[in-house]
Amino acid sequence: MKLLVLLVTLGSTAVLSAPLPGPLEEQFNLPSFTTKQENHEEKFVRVDQNNDKRLDFNEFLHMELAYVEAKREEFDSLDKDKDGIVTLKEYEEHYHGLTSRSEARRSEYFAKVFQVWLTLNNF
Repeated sequence: MKLLVLLVTLGSTAVLSAPLPGPLEEQFNLPSFTTKQENHEEKFVRVDQNNDKRLDFNEFLHMELAYVEAKREEFDSLDKDKDGIVTLKEYEEHYHGLTSRSEARRSEYFAKVFQVWLTLNNF
C-alpha cells in the first residue's frame, strides 16, 4: 500500500511539473474539430468586442477560439429547440440523459461481470 501511495505521489509530481504545451488551440487536435489559426493581434481584435483596444474579463474569456467553439458546440447540443436559449428543462433533460446512459452502461458492465463470476464459480 505504501508503494502505491509513493507511486501515485511521484506520478502526480511528474504530471504537475511537466511543461505546459503551447496555445490551447494546439491541444484540440481532433479530426472533426478544426480552428482558424490566429496570431496574437488577430485574437485580440476578435475578442475586443467594443473596439476600445482593451479587454475586460468577459472579452478575455473568449480569447481561445478552440474553447469558444467547443462551448458553442456544447451550447448548441443543449439548445434542443434552437431558439438561442438553454432553458432549465433543456439543461436538465440533457444531463439527465447523460446520467441515465452512464448508469445503463455501468449496470450492463456489472451484469456481465456477475455472469462471468457465476460461470467461474459454477453457479
